[in-house]
Amino acid sequence: MRVLLTALLLLCVLLGLLEVAPYSKSLISSAWAAYLAVLAAWPLLTKCCTSVVGFAIGDILAQLLAGLRWDAARTVRFMMFGWIFHAPGCHLFYGLIDRYVMPDDPTSVRAIVIKILLDRVLFTPINMGVLFLFNGYMERQSLHRIFVTACQRLPNLWLMSNALWPAAHAINFRYVPPEQRVLFVNCVSIVWNIVTCGVVGRPGTLPGSKRHA
Repeated sequence: MRVLLTALLLLCVLLGLLEVAPYSKSLISSAWAAYLAVLAAWPLLTKCCTSVVGFAIGDILAQLLAGLRWDAARTVRFMMFGWIFHAPGCHLFYGLIDRYVMPDDPTSVRAIVIKILLDRVLFTPINMGVLFLFNGYMERQSLHRIFVTACQRLPNLWLMSNALWPAAHAINFRYVPPEQRVLFVNCVSIVWNIVTCGVVGRPGTLPGSKRHA
């Protein structure tokens, strides 16, 4: 009976989507045009807002998938990181590599490979390190505990990121306009932030502790 009701509900949702499809296409086009206008007027502020949304969704999903009771303070911490560090950092980093890495042929294979390598070996480790530091500081952890937690978790988090971000950035640097790259990253980050928030957000541990990180 429950399966039948679920199937009927899904069918109703599908029929509703088909009914509004002609209108939703126009609505999406209008919303996209409005976003581009705001992005052109206030680029950094707009990127900060999209980063906040991405971290909020990612952390809420991470907590739900882990079976945790929603910790609003933890979600706010990640949103603050997105606003203060992640979006401005991406804005600056992508601007610099677009300016200095083969600006005459920015979508060539060589340029894309160099940009991906710079992201992997420079920007990503720094960004992750700042995230551990910021999260630990907001939780009022000692510097020693923050350092140990980062040493325990950051290398594995970086290795896991290599399963997603090189391919994502190949698309990003090849097809996405420079002004929309942070938006693209934030969209991909909704999936990646589930992993990041789950790893960074759980309680830190010290060597010799009975509870493992």
